[in-house]
Amino acid sequence: MSDRMELYQDVFDKLFELMSEREIPEKTAEVVAMEATEMIRVNWGGATIYFPKVKNDRRLKRDLEIYRRFDGTNRTQLCREYGIGTARLYQIIQSIREELEEKRR
Repeated sequence: MSDRMELYQDVFDKLFELMSEREIPEKTAEVVAMEATEMIRVNWGGATIYFPKVKNDRRLKRDLEIYRRFDGTNRTQLCREYGIGTARLYQIIQSIREELEEKRR
């Protein structure tokens, strides 16, 4: 089996496993995993894609949650809730915003 086919099989297996863990019916999980794998192949086949390892997964999840919840008026609430200062809050917002803008380009 070629590296490419192994990658597609691995993607399918991981998606199927994830849905099975969430008790999605086997046939539905199989169809969705196959369609998602095909969508990935069609949209990104031939591209070189790099997924960086995240050293601190919890921190990334926290930062994304802060970004999602931030509405411009809840600075004090978020800082208290997450135990961070105002400067750090704005660093997180700016960092996530820049990453999203970079992805759009």
